[in-house]
Amino acid sequence: MLVPLNYKQVNRSIKFPVYEIPSEDVYSSDGLLFLNGKVLDDRNQSGKTLGERRLTTSHQKALLNKAYPTFIDLVKSRHALFIDSSGVPFRYDRNKICTVESRKIKKKVSRGTYTVIYVDKVNNLFHMSRYPAAEEWAQVLYLDQKPWLLYGVSEIELKTFRKVV
Repeated sequence: MLVPLNYKQVNRSIKFPVYEIPSEDVYSSDGLLFLNGKVLDDRNQSGKTLGERRLTTSHQKALLNKAYPTFIDLVKSRHALFIDSSGVPFRYDRNKICTVESRKIKKKVSRGTYTVIYVDKVNNLFHMSRYPAAEEWAQVLYLDQKPWLLYGVSEIELKTFRKVV
């Protein structure tokens, strides 16, 4: 029932936030998506998102405890089973090895609701939802030896490590 998706497919087709599914016991019947006998999604209800349909259903709902608002949060997770905000359950298959390197933050520009970060030796601009006050180092995720995503920020330089995406 759970479709396996890699990082390219997740970036193209999945609507964030995604929610962790605690078990693989997922099945569908008559427009209802069940998890361990409780309703995960009710497609019979009106609503564009999983949350809207869950609010209006009268069935006993399965708990969705953990949410991942961005792709990088999904990458950092050790979990593999998820459902996106449109109600698509999937298995995240990690199959690409990437490198995470620390780079010095050159400049931080606050833009009200987000912050733009300029990083040394990287031509990309990175966006953060908060202002990194004390952090002076950015961890950049490299895909095929090219800077791809901001993995995190820290006060000290961290050693280079590899991450399976």
